[in-house]
Amino acid sequence: MARKNEGAKHDASLLATLRLIRTYGVGPLTYHRLLAHAGGDPVQALKLAPELASKCGKPLTLAPQSVAEKEIEIAHKNGCFLLSIHDPDYPDALQQIEDAPPILHCMGQKGVLKRNRPLAVVGARNASAHARQWTKRACREVSAKGVTVIS
Repeated sequence: MARKNEGAKHDASLLATLRLIRTYGVGPLTYHRLLAHAGGDPVQALKLAPELASKCGKPLTLAPQSVAEKEIEIAHKNGCFLLSIHDPDYPDALQQIEDAPPILHCMGQKGVLKRNRPLAVVGARNASAHARQWTKRACREVSAKGVTVIS
């Protein structure tokens, strides 16, 4: 059975979430505010966003659907899947954060995000080769012991 965001026709909720979060000027907090105005429906939030922005005196040009579709395709080609905050497998603890990321790029088994205790790995953008190598090895080792590694 294919994931619901795979294939030629992508999930409308995922596409709407991607289009909103890839729109210039829309970050996680703005996304969540738009979602609140739309009763929790990302498709409705996408429809309301330009009107709400214009009421605030800020024109908004939504990211095109092709941008969202391309992101999904690239993720799949790289062995990843996208998980939106609206997906039942989105981590509960992460969902409680005020500016929780609306989209997660994931590799591995979708279900482990809810089952295992996660280990978040945060590093420097310009880490040394030694640091990257050590981190990769350490993550592989803890992952082999059943820990979900999040970066």
